[in-house]
Amino acid sequence: MIVDLARALHKGPEKDRGNNIGKLSILASKDTEDLKGSLITKQLSTTPLVVLIHASSKETSDNATASLCDMISASDNIRDSLLQTGFIDTFLYTVQSEPAPEPYIKKNLLQIIQRTLETGADPNFMADIVDELEVIKVESQAKPEDKIEKEVAIKAEKILDILLNGPRPLRQRLRYRRHARHVVRGSDGKPQIIEDEVPNPEIQKELMTVKGNLQNLESRMKSLEIETEELRKESGNLKDNKAFRIVIPDPDVVRLDGEKRVTALQKGPRLIPFTPLVADGQIVKLDLKFARRTSSVGIGVVNGDVNITGSYCIWDSINQKNNIIYWNGGVVEHGGKYTSGNTPYQNMQVLSMEVNMRTTPRTLHFFVDEAEQPVHIEDLPETIAIFGYLYDKTDCFVFVEAKRLEEPTAQGSEDAIVVKWIK
Repeated sequence: MIVDLARALHKGPEKDRGNNIGKLSILASKDTEDLKGSLITKQLSTTPLVVLIHASSKETSDNATASLCDMISASDNIRDSLLQTGFIDTFLYTVQSEPAPEPYIKKNLLQIIQRTLETGADPNFMADIVDELEVIKVESQAKPEDKIEKEVAIKAEKILDILLNGPRPLRQRLRYRRHARHVVRGSDGKPQIIEDEVPNPEIQKELMTVKGNLQNLESRMKSLEIETEELRKESGNLKDNKAFRIVIPDPDVVRLDGEKRVTALQKGPRLIPFTPLVADGQIVKLDLKFARRTSSVGIGVVNGDVNITGSYCIWDSINQKNNIIYWNGGVVEHGGKYTSGNTPYQNMQVLSMEVNMRTTPRTLHFFVDEAEQPVHIEDLPETIAIFGYLYDKTDCFVFVEAKRLEEPTAQGSEDAIVVKWIK
């Protein structure tokens, strides 16, 4: 019956609306059992009244408001369904529309909101309207000569008081709000909401605790940054002989004395690698010097995928593209090709290889007594092993040091000559 009346109210002639509104109100107050079904059923009973609140006739709007208030008072289901089916959105849309609604429409919409709160509605349904209520209050207070606007201001203030200070205040504002809102008029004459900090003792105490913790954390982070930077600088200067060690592929033909000195026991090509491999992202500079030589010796790098055995020969065609060697005569060999331009070196000169696997392309630079050489290598494979090379019996080299660098020392030169690694 209620649903039928609601439909008639929505579609029927103007002259019958007052009578039907009264019937709907009476039925709702007497029996709401048939409104305990779906939200759609409940919405059918309230939507026509909400529409009529917006009527161009003040009398029709007032009658619809009174009837809807009676229904809200008679049924918690009606009240809750009204809030669950968009009444708050309707309110916001109406009061923010241009042109502004008639004052009696604002008053009646506020009356509905007030009634829902007075009958136990959850205030958190209203969280979105607080700012708008404050604006409405100020706008209406600015028109004291208008009786209805005066009522609007009173109702807006009453609702705000219930929402913010009532028995069930808004949880988020009670718990999280740290600002007080007030409204001022801007240069265009329209109200503007301004937020000022509130000296809430509990919140201030909480903020001071958090602030203190943040300051302690920032202080600790600065200390860690300083310590980290010092460690980086230190690690760049530390000698790291133990990190890199010499690997002897065949102890019958090459002897390792201690951890640094390597001597050939038999004549023949002897590639002596260092471990670990230098991998992508690293910068390493390794120094060695030849203590004795009677034939050709060299330094260089070999592809990390190659298995170095005692019989490995850099001259074999299958191996030529897997290694690069800087001969003592000053030429650099790779892939069977020779590139001149580097300085010949002698016994006891410090020879350095700086491998930069962090840059693109990956590079290898040679140094003789710290003097950077023009011929350098680009496009190194993802992993390489650094090596020293001996040939004649009694030839010998000494491992000086190895450094892991944060930044490369190679600067390049105007007469630089690039050798590309053959892929």
